[in-house]
Amino acid sequence: MEALDHDRMMLALYPVLLDRVEHQALDARGLHAVIATAAQGYSFPTNLDSDPPLKGLAQQTGQQLLHQALAERWSLAVFAQEVERMRLRRRA
Repeated sequence: MEALDHDRMMLALYPVLLDRVEHQALDARGLHAVIATAAQGYSFPTNLDSDPPLKGLAQQTGQQLLHQALAERWSLAVFAQEVERMRLRRRA
């Protein structure tokens, strides 16, 4: 079974998306479509011991993380660090 590396896809797309958001070159609908394609939208599977839900009933998804990073204009370094934290929590 094939699997996509959503973490790598998000990291590759983030600088481009950030630039498009900052220059208003991508509308909300287009941004949502790109994020839905590139990032994981499902919280599971995960290790609930190392990745407990903080708000609501499920952990933050890759899509939610990407939306948050763009909204808050994180640097690529900060975004990469958060993607790595998410990856480690889910696989621990």
